[in-house]
Amino acid sequence: MQRHGVRVSIEGVGFSQTPKGFELGRPYSKELDAFADTYRWAAAQRGIDCLRLFLQRWSGDHAVVVGSGGSYSAATAISLFRELAHHSPTTASTPLELISTLGRISPRVLLLSAEGKNKDILAAAQASIAADLSTAAVTLTSSSPLVSLAESSAGVRVFSFQMDWVKDGYLATNSLLAIVLLVYRALFGDQDFADGLGPLFDQKRLAARREDFAAFQACRRATNIDHLNGVMRVQN
Repeated sequence: MQRHGVRVSIEGVGFSQTPKGFELGRPYSKELDAFADTYRWAAAQRGIDCLRLFLQRWSGDHAVVVGSGGSYSAATAISLFRELAHHSPTTASTPLELISTLGRISPRVLLLSAEGKNKDILAAAQASIAADLSTAAVTLTSSSPLVSLAESSAGVRVFSFQMDWVKDGYLATNSLLAIVLLVYRALFGDQDFADGLGPLFDQKRLAARREDFAAFQACRRATNIDHLNGVMRVQN
């Protein structure tokens, strides 16, 4: 961390300190602009076949997909995809929820961690190892504490994919999207990934949808202002 008007980095978020305070260094629109690139990156990754075969071994068994913080949203999406693809019971869980239920259930465990260093995910991995559960993890870096834990123990199988973009901000939107896309591709196959998802990530289509959403938001704001003005006239 550097002070006196230079740069401050907090959990992957770039901030610039100015006399007016702290300003977000990476506009969220930049993260949205990268969606198409994230899809192309996920489509080009090797090693998906290994992840696909591993997950197929769990078919029919109850699995828990574990995500901490924002990664819980990715866990929720992946849980739904696995139920559709493998017709198998799947639950999204936080690390604490997983640890608290290990004495009662013995699920397959899939951990999600972009950087592989989240302390809660590491605790969940250690608890899964101690409970002798079949455990896998998906990360977006080939070198991390989670990878090191897997190397020192046969209890966790890590599928690591090296991301080729800089940290994408506090919301980690593209990191979450990348993990979801990778597991979707493993579950449904390359053909479905290309035919089903490819058109959704066309750059022109994404831009058009954002313009439609911006127009909708502008109309909603105008409607809210008109409604507020009407209420104020009635009260007066």
